[in-house]
Amino acid sequence: MLLFSFFLFWKRFNNFLSYIILKVLKKRISFPCIKTNNIIKLLPSFIVNWTLWTAGFYFFALALSDSEMSLLVGFCFPMAATFAIVAIVSPGGLGVREGILAFSMILLGVSSTDAITISTASRLWFLIGEGFFFLLALILNKGNETKTV
Repeated sequence: MLLFSFFLFWKRFNNFLSYIILKVLKKRISFPCIKTNNIIKLLPSFIVNWTLWTAGFYFFALALSDSEMSLLVGFCFPMAATFAIVAIVSPGGLGVREGILAFSMILLGVSSTDAITISTASRLWFLIGEGFFFLLALILNKGNETKTV
């Protein structure tokens, strides 16, 4: 992760790696380098996004369970989603997110039955949300289609 971060954010390291690739593969390949200003501009939207997902998951979990839950349960979703994104062995983190969610909720005192139910239902909850945004984008793009011949 450290090397990848250097590669993405440090122009000198990025150029060095591009030079090595040029010497080894005999092809010029340029990689984008992310500027700190762009990160600072995007950071608030990422924070708002993850905060809303955390709160949404907490209330979702409360709705599916009769027992009291710690506020920390909400943070299980961002943690599990992040690990699922990083998971290489499973496409889309399928099963990884649910396993981490169930395990972390059980560690926080949620019954295993509730934890498994919530973690499985969260996949459907998230899929419905993604489907909604996909359909919304299709509807909004309806008039902006360009015709190719």
